[in-house]
Amino acid sequence: MRILAAFHRLKRTAPTGGELYDRRLYEAIGQDCDVVPTNVRYRWFVLRVHVFIWLLCFKEKARRADWICQAASGGERSALLVRLTRKLWPTVRHLGIVHHPRWLEDPRARQKEVKFYNRFDRLLVISDHIAALLREAGVTVPLSILRPGCSRPLLAGVAKERPPLILWNGHLLARKGPQVLLEALGQLPSSVPHRIEFIAATQTDAAFTARFQKGLAKLNQQGSPAVLRGRLDREDFERRLASAEIFCLPSEVEGYSIATVEAMAAGCVVILPRTANFVELLGSEAYEGFFPPGDSDALANLLHILLASPELRTRLRSICEARAAELPTWDTFAADARIFCRRQLISHE
Repeated sequence: MRILAAFHRLKRTAPTGGELYDRRLYEAIGQDCDVVPTNVRYRWFVLRVHVFIWLLCFKEKARRADWICQAASGGERSALLVRLTRKLWPTVRHLGIVHHPRWLEDPRARQKEVKFYNRFDRLLVISDHIAALLREAGVTVPLSILRPGCSRPLLAGVAKERPPLILWNGHLLARKGPQVLLEALGQLPSSVPHRIEFIAATQTDAAFTARFQKGLAKLNQQGSPAVLRGRLDREDFERRLASAEIFCLPSEVEGYSIATVEAMAAGCVVILPRTANFVELLGSEAYEGFFPPGDSDALANLLHILLASPELRTRLRSICEARAAELPTWDTFAADARIFCRRQLISHE
């Protein structure tokens, strides 16, 4: 009963970018071939990989599948799943989904992870940036790029909050940059009115969460209203996006950032580090909302300028909305996924 209750709660909440991408992919390609999704902790399966391996064995779902499709995390359980199913069902192909290479977080894992990626029959990657990183590292299996979609339109007619709301959304981890944003906010003068909300999809690093909460309390003591929220229902999340003026994600590692695209589509000005993935997302290095990665002083200066200039926010908002309109929707993503699937099935016959 606990598993079922957790399952229903997850279905109601706003999924993270990776979860949303995987879910939409399975829904799209499942119409054309029998796919066994694995290491999925939402929707149909709430069991982890090491349990699901045995479900595959006993129920023999993989015997009837065209593909076993999994997020290529590089973990030992994922590698075990590839080896096991190749031995039991050699005709089944393995499609790995790479949201971003894990070695960007731990360079020591690079060689091992490249070896793991090369076990797959094909890798599906979410951006040109990720494809280039994989090739440079020595990944030799065929790659296909399938960019995520975006939920559009989001809630209409929601007024921007006053004072201006700054929003951060993601996993509460150091690599997602919430501490950089905290440090920048601490430098803003009290004469510049603003509010800040951190929406944390997960809080798995207890030590970092404790340090972050201390910084948040200090920020509130300085008179800068700041709130930490957990994962929200989808409608609540869209309402927060629509009412925010600025979306800031000082992340060190992002493959694509669906959260950023949704913020752009919702009418937020996005403030991002000038890294290759975000430049690809915005389509230009000249975007005025970039700052040097990890530089809280530069971020504070940029936030101060934006909060003090409604005209600049209006101009950058127009740029963000126009760019979001150029990027795929989930409907075009599904169509592209089905085309990809049919081509792969034909080429395998």
